[in-house]
Amino acid sequence: MLTFSRWVLHLNGQSKTMDYGTWRGLFTIVLLVLFIAIIFWSYSRRSKKAFDEAANSIFDEDQKSESVSQESESKKDE
Repeated sequence: MLTFSRWVLHLNGQSKTMDYGTWRGLFTIVLLVLFIAIIFWSYSRRSKKAFDEAANSIFDEDQKSESVSQESESKKDE
């Protein structure tokens, strides 16, 4: 029975086992493709609006808190 670590590739009629170096190479390629996909997703035009809203949300909260504090001060003065 073949286990995952002893997986066998059949290339050109020859049986070659995948060693640790081959797994590391494949893992590196998968990570590189994942990294490039994340970069394209983060700079895509579809994501720009959501990212801009998230970036400016801190300023919206500051404006809301200032208006609430001004309202409470005006109520105290009355």
